Amino acid sequence: MASTTSNEGAKYLIGLILEDERRHHRLLAEMANAMAWGSTSGAPGPALPGISQGIDKELSAHTKRLREAEEADSRELRQFGKRLRPFADTTSWALIIDLMLLDTEKHATILRFLEKHGHSR
Repeated sequence: MASTTSNEGAKYLIGLILEDERRHHRLLAEMANAMAWGSTSGAPGPALPGISQGIDKELSAHTKRLREAEEADSRELRQFGKRLRPFADTTSWALIIDLMLLDTEKHATILRFLEKHGHSR
């Protein structure tokens, strides 16, 4: 689809989807390798690593700061998105901000996971 359209905006957006799909397929293959081989060391290809229990205090502090920064970014993106509403029918700017908000939430979710599962037990 992207290679046959002359619409540069559509081509760009389709490219974003393809990037995500490639990453999704890579992640699923890595997960399947980890599940099939029980670890990353015996897998014939890249495998999704397990989560070690415990991260050092410095990494834990950085993780918290990064999550807080992602949450601040989310607030700023929402404000910026409101300013772009007048352009919603003529540009993809508001859509890109919405996609960035989804990525920001994804990043915050990863960081919350690390905060929860990274503490020593």
